[in-house]
Amino acid sequence: MSEHVEHLWTVLCRSVHRDAQGLVSLDGLLDMVHIGALPSEPALIDFECYVVSHWRRNRDPGVELRQRVMFQREDDVGTRVQVAEPAAVGLQRKHLFMVINRVRALPVQGYGQYFFVVEREVDARWQAVAPSAGLWIPSPQDGLVGATDATGS
Repeated sequence: MSEHVEHLWTVLCRSVHRDAQGLVSLDGLLDMVHIGALPSEPALIDFECYVVSHWRRNRDPGVELRQRVMFQREDDVGTRVQVAEPAAVGLQRKHLFMVINRVRALPVQGYGQYFFVVEREVDARWQAVAPSAGLWIPSPQDGLVGATDATGS
């Protein structure tokens, strides 16, 4: 199936809205989130967001795309945690389409750079697609302003 669809882009946002005509609005694009004080052990942090991927079908309208979203810390490449249920999209009628995965919590292991890795199923195996959406969780000592905190403010 790898030649049937092409991944165009992926973004991370706070909310997604679809109007009566089917047009999609992505609100609150994210690249940084202030979590506050983190526990000393890895923790599951309540944080709702959406990972939105845009795809193009190249041929063979009879196939289905299955996508899932994994979360990993930049310096821990070997460990990926699934943070959204796999989504399946039928490709029969669409040439361009979006897959929207809702994330409700993040498995955070400390401050630093994280990535949402979008994977698609090819021949019964999951394969990462690039690029991935990044998320920076700065420590309180970083003194950065303008980022969204985990409560959305």
